[in-house]
Amino acid sequence: MKLLAHRVEGEGRPLLLLNGGMMTYASWEPVATRLRGSRRLILCDLRGQLLSPGPVPPDLADNVRDLTALLDHLGIESADVMGTSYGGEIGLLMAAMVPERVDSLVAVTVSDYATEAIWQG
Repeated sequence: MKLLAHRVEGEGRPLLLLNGGMMTYASWEPVATRLRGSRRLILCDLRGQLLSPGPVPPDLADNVRDLTALLDHLGIESADVMGTSYGGEIGLLMAAMVPERVDSLVAVTVSDYATEAIWQG
């Protein structure tokens, strides 16, 4: 499995930033600028999001497995997670699937698709 396109910067408590569908992790720049001095930022594009290889996975849970593999690769046991739109949906699912990896979650402008996926298992 190829790792997701990602960038890690800063020092401190890890914060995984998940962007929306047709965006790259560069969309977090206004937020990252303010947090670089106090947080270890993990910015990444999910599969099919412009910079990462492969098509969008048919199962949302595949994104969680990709993110878990990325955290493992980086030696990070758990992180705070912030996601917007599609990234927020994946953050919700990640908190449900691997709660031990998510210290806290901020989900911004999400739809109810992830909620349906969580309830369906």
